[in-house]
Amino acid sequence: ILYLFAEIFSQVKENISLDIDYNRVFEQIKYHSIFMINRSATYMRNDDLFSREIVEKYPVAVDLAIMTVNLLESKLNIKISDKELGYLALYYQMEIEDEKRGNPQYHKVAIVGEVSKSIQNLIISRLNETFQGTTEADIFKSS
Repeated sequence: ILYLFAEIFSQVKENISLDIDYNRVFEQIKYHSIFMINRSATYMRNDDLFSREIVEKYPVAVDLAIMTVNLLESKLNIKISDKELGYLALYYQMEIEDEKRGNPQYHKVAIVGEVSKSIQNLIISRLNETFQGTTEADIFKSS
């Protein structure tokens, strides 16, 4: 998978002027990518729709995710769902925001899905306990 992402990041650098830490991006998404590839190679659910909220809020991250998915699909001869594309976009967006802030002193997480406010608060509270109050969360509803 490392060689695939080396090619993906090379393509990204050629097409988008963006200064992010590609090694850190790879470390954050490598396991998700392995499981995504396995899921995509073994089954495909047609009811997964890419969130409009993500497209509207994070167009650069979506472009990076689309480039990643296109290359993975062509190299591995698989179809990757829009839902997986959305998750990749969130990983890219978190890295873009980290780079804008410099070396972040807090942890950023995304809570994706229909989760009640009390559960959201519980998750954030537990993460703050673990990371000494340095957790920030973005909430995304599934479409």
